[in-house]
Amino acid sequence: SMIGLILFSGYSALVLLVDEFENLTLIPQQTRFRYMEEIRQFIDENPGRLVTVFATTPGAYVLLTQVPSALQRRLSGMETDLTFFTQADIREMITLYLALGRMKSADIASLVAKHPGTSLGTYPFEDAAIETALTKSRGLVSSIIKICRDSLEMAADSNLEVIGSDLVDKVKL
Repeated sequence: SMIGLILFSGYSALVLLVDEFENLTLIPQQTRFRYMEEIRQFIDENPGRLVTVFATTPGAYVLLTQVPSALQRRLSGMETDLTFFTQADIREMITLYLALGRMKSADIASLVAKHPGTSLGTYPFEDAAIETALTKSRGLVSSIIKICRDSLEMAADSNLEVIGSDLVDKVKL
């Protein structure tokens, strides 16, 4: 009914993002199997109109898929492991994120010239801050996002021109 209503409203498809899917492992096995069958039916009844993304820990995924089921067969071969970020990944993420909000008229080159250790793509982050973010997060994507977001907010609140490793160190995880 929900998908029917959405499609009736003019949308052509629905993307359903399910986080913490591992919580299914916390409920009794029979109830879990019933939920998994309901999810499978939901997917099967909406081909071409529904994209479903489940986020779960690798250990829980093994638990959820070790007993053969129709849902397990639907998910098999469709999983993607999120890898830990490298320093290059962090630089790319920061560059792409900052590009979204940068004013076209901003003279980033002159700011970078004033602040050695920064670069055009990642300014106001110093290279040392990016290294510290990697060390502090151990490459965990969610931690990196929090570190970068909180660093930007702290720098803005304090009217800092650059984000150094000392500021990144102050972010609480």
